[in-house]
Amino acid sequence: GAVIVDELIGKWNANVVLEANGPMSAFVVIDKKSGDVNEVIKHVVQELKLPPSESYGLIFEEPKAFLTPDNLDRISHGFMLTVTAAPSHYVVRLHDALLNRSDFKNVEWALTTLEAFSSDPCFVACFYSLSNIHLLYDLLADDRLEGSQTCLNLCLRSICSMLDLGVQDIGWNTASTILVIKLATLVTGRAKREDSNVVLIALRMIENLLNSDNATIRLLVLEEVPAQTLIRHLEKSDERVALAALSLMNALHEKSDAPAREQIIKHFASMPFRTAVSGSVLREGRGRNAALLCQLVPLQRLLINESTKFLGVPAAESDVDALLLVTENSMRSSAAAWQLIPVWMHCISIVASVLGVIPSEEECVEKLIELLFRCDSSLDSLFAVTVQLFHRTWREMHASHDEHDKVANVVHEQLRRAANHRPTNLNMLEDLLLALPYWKMKELWKRELIEKENNQLGSELVERVL
Repeated sequence: GAVIVDELIGKWNANVVLEANGPMSAFVVIDKKSGDVNEVIKHVVQELKLPPSESYGLIFEEPKAFLTPDNLDRISHGFMLTVTAAPSHYVVRLHDALLNRSDFKNVEWALTTLEAFSSDPCFVACFYSLSNIHLLYDLLADDRLEGSQTCLNLCLRSICSMLDLGVQDIGWNTASTILVIKLATLVTGRAKREDSNVVLIALRMIENLLNSDNATIRLLVLEEVPAQTLIRHLEKSDERVALAALSLMNALHEKSDAPAREQIIKHFASMPFRTAVSGSVLREGRGRNAALLCQLVPLQRLLINESTKFLGVPAAESDVDALLLVTENSMRSSAAAWQLIPVWMHCISIVASVLGVIPSEEECVEKLIELLFRCDSSLDSLFAVTVQLFHRTWREMHASHDEHDKVANVVHEQLRRAANHRPTNLNMLEDLLLALPYWKMKELWKRELIEKENNQLGSELVERVL
């Protein structure tokens, strides 16, 4: 492959002065098996006629990293590397720029370079030996940093990558309280300015801190970042921010104690949260982000569990015209009439199964997520639809008084099949159920049985041929 000279090598190490007509590139062969990077660098220095008394490094581009025995696997035929000053020269220059801060343009340059190398274990280890991560925490505490959202974003991204690496056991467990408080300020509406990219990285970093093993950090996050302060991020046009906010909301609930969880659920059940979800994340005409929907599912389950905590018979008379149903039912002969309490209990059981309150392989919360968030009283509304469906299916099946279980099984499957179409509102669900009368269900079962038998027959024929 080829090695080219970094034209700015003198900026990192003033002792390296490039000759006016000196070579700027060379072809080299690297033996990946030997892993002797020092010999490779020595050979490159000789070929390019660089001062042999100075220290150098070879760097990859995208992502930037210094060549070491540990990342030789990145070398491939036709590689392109850049010879530059050793990591120590980089760190010294960056440390001075970040420490003095007299010129924030210089700070931005330093942070840009640091962020580019912040995922390189070799560079980060050198940074820790000649400087330290607390220099970045001190920079975060500098009020002037908020004047440049670019610098703030670069600083946070650098810290995030370095803590992710965990070099020298410096990871999320060792984070400073300064970092927690600064991040909380950025996401809870207390910052003077707000930038989507800054909010995005801050939300992700807070979740990492929350998931750390450091109990002190975890408690500080729970104290500084109330879940309700994140609701406003759901209304952002940037879906990445909404996704990060929902993910953090789930994490905050998971890590909180029982009393705090109850308070969080109350905020999730509040009108601001439902409005933010239905009016922005699930807005009509907006494309559906699968990751967003996945984050909404556990939140909806929490709301369902809260609604069913004291479940008896849902007060659905206002939604179902119960009087009409009971009146029509009473006009039938006693052998063909359904009984109110068994029907109510069957419908409760069906709804509980569909919504995962009762553990079931046929839970449909994820498929009904948009509908559930759009209904003010989703449990009661779904119960009302189920009662109406039970009444209609009973009539279509010409069921007798002892066939409640049989009708309930059909109703359950009708709901499950309708949910597969992911209805976004109650009217759509009702239309889907109207398209699945009992005679249609029998046709579907017959067709599926024939397909199953044909598949089995085909499998047997294949086995015989083999």
